[in-house]
Amino acid sequence: MEKYIVDRFEEEYLVLEKETGETLDVLKKEIPDAKKDDVVIFENGKYTVDREETEARKKIIAEKLRKLFEKK
Repeated sequence: MEKYIVDRFEEEYLVLEKETGETLDVLKKEIPDAKKDDVVIFENGKYTVDREETEARKKIIAEKLRKLFEKK
């Protein structure tokens, strides 16, 4: 199993990024429901969006931003 984040869209491709910073271009039609910043899992030859992981990641980022900009 490999995990990626949807970094951006370029024409008919999604640019996926690994935690290592390595990127991979995948045709949009292989993951038609993917959006920017979604967590994507590649397993058994198939890409799927991990909605639970995506939401958890968004909450973590929102909390970090809140703490960063919180007035003391």
